[in-house]
Amino acid sequence: DVYASRGTERVESAPFAEYLGLTLGPDLRVQSLEPGSPAERGGVLLGDQLRTLDGVRLDSLADFVPRAHAKVSVLRVEREEGPVELSLERAG
Repeated sequence: DVYASRGTERVESAPFAEYLGLTLGPDLRVQSLEPGSPAERGGVLLGDQLRTLDGVRLDSLADFVPRAHAKVSVLRVEREEGPVELSLERAG
């Protein structure tokens, strides 16, 4: 596991978020997005709030783990206009 230290509190980062080119807030809202990243190519937008990944509800960054050996992950996000389902291609 990868950890970042913030004061006296240890916060676990999500390696899958890093792979996708995302920086997520504690509320699982997209705070930054790398240009040309898998997340950007899949349609993720700044401000999206992550709800589920591959059908699993996301309660924290620790839940942001994809299914093993899948070539595509399905990400459900919440936007101002409502929920959106996105397909994110993964390196094979």
